[in-house]
Formats: sequence, C-alpha cells, structure tokens
Amino acid sequence: MSDLVIDPRILLMMKCKHVMKYFPDWRFHWENDETAYFEGWMNPGAGRNPYQLRLCFNPSNPEVVPELYIWTPIILPSLEGGTINACTGHYTHTLCNGPEGRVQICHSPSGDWDASKSLIVPILRGAMWLYAYEGHRTTGKLISEYFPEN
Repeated sequence: MSDLVIDPRILLMMKCKHVMKYFPDWRFHWENDETAYFEGWMNPGAGRNPYQLRLCFNPSNPEVVPELYIWTPIILPSLEGGTINACTGHYTHTLCNGPEGRVQICHSPSGDWDASKSLIVPILRGAMWLYAYEGHRTTGKLISEYFPEN
C-alpha cells in the first residue's frame, strides 16, 4: 500500500479556500514561489484597537511553519512602560521580531507543525494572543498566564 501524495499546489489551494471561507475579509497575496501571505484585521473586543495580522508561509513547502506577525501597529506597548517588541520568549509567547521589528506570535511549537495543519490554526491562535495581550495591558498578568500549560 502506498502513501497518498498531494501536489503542494492543490494543498495550497485547499488551505486558501478554507481561510477565505472562515475569514472572508482577509486577503491572499502571492509574492513568489517561496513567499505568500494572508492579511486581515482583528478586533479583540469592543472599545479595543483593531490589529492587522499577517500570516506568511512558503507556498512551495507546506512543511515550513508559517510566521504570524502583528503587522499594524508596529510597536506594541507593554503595561510596564516598555514594548512587547523588545521581548521574546515564553512569557510573551513571541519569537524573534520580523520585518521592521514587528512582533512575531508563537502560534505552534515548530515540532508540532506539519503540512496537514490548516492555516486557520495560526489565525485563531493569533486571535487568542490578541485577547491575552489586551488582558496583559489591563491587568498586568503575563501573556503566558492566559495560556494553560499542556
């Protein structure tokens, strides 16, 4: 019995349709064979500022973990007076900053990602991160405190 092999272009098309079904306001952009992204706005509650997220991925290699950035605003203030941009790691659930110092959200452990995952997963985890970030700004709790340990 052989393993089923799906052409990466077909897999990409299926994943894109899935994102567009659940996030119809998000837009797909193709830059080249190694860079594509979805971009859209999320608002973590009434009276809160909206945030623009960008989910970057390699359309030719679905095994590469997508990168999720807060695209707008570029600078995210911390309750302590600094910025989330200056922090990376467990307490903020962030990775190394992206283009122009933008915050990169840690949405999945790198060893936990594979081609079968939907691009919906990082977008939903981005929404959860935004709620945790707003909670941090209101209560002072660490962003990591909003995510239970497995």
